[in-house]
Amino acid sequence: MKRRIVVSFSGGKDSTATLILALKQYPKDQVIPIFADTGWEHPLLYDYIEYVERKLEIKIIRVRSSKYENILELIKTKKIFPHSVKRFCTDELKRKPILAYIEKLLNQGYEVEQWIGIRANESENRKQRYGHLSQEDVINMRDIFPDTPKRFEGVKVRYPIINLTANDVYKIIVEAGLEINPLYHKGYERVGCFPCVIAGFKYYKRAWQDEIGRERILELVKVEEELNKKGYNAKLKPDKSGKEIVKL
Repeated sequence: MKRRIVVSFSGGKDSTATLILALKQYPKDQVIPIFADTGWEHPLLYDYIEYVERKLEIKIIRVRSSKYENILELIKTKKIFPHSVKRFCTDELKRKPILAYIEKLLNQGYEVEQWIGIRANESENRKQRYGHLSQEDVINMRDIFPDTPKRFEGVKVRYPIINLTANDVYKIIVEAGLEINPLYHKGYERVGCFPCVIAGFKYYKRAWQDEIGRERILELVKVEEELNKKGYNAKLKPDKSGKEIVKL
């Protein structure tokens, strides 16, 4: 059976290292990097994706939600803002578009293994959920994500950097001759979705200093006001409104 390694690529250090490892282990024609474009990214991220394509001499597939144009439309439809407990933004704007592409591969007769760049030591939550896994473990997708439709039964998932540290990841990138995403040099720990709606106040303060970040934060505040005028108790953060965050 034909095989394809689908690498979830966000442009961040972890997914970049994951892509490099995949290309070391498999021929380029078997590796498919997929970038889920949320329509809410920093222009520097798009530049970095093109940079990685040139340096590694590969093509990164871009996919987008067929239902929502961006996070603003998603929030208006759901009538609430995503937060750490309800991360529906990730599901709708990233996971579902990638699954749609994987489904196309399955329909073409490919055996699919998805590589995801997650490290267990990133947070206590991830440590509890993924700490028992090793870099070599290959798991059925529906064992990791029980809500995945049955048609993805044969898809495997692997976390090739699960036991690595941030320094390990940087080393992989540097040794491959790549620079890291320039957003890291600006002090951001997250480089996808700009600004990340569920990020903390420290992140918002930094994003406010960026012209694009400021414009988009104000867009989020405007959506919050629109929803509240319609009678919905919408808050950018569970404990703070958008206006309060802007004043921090």
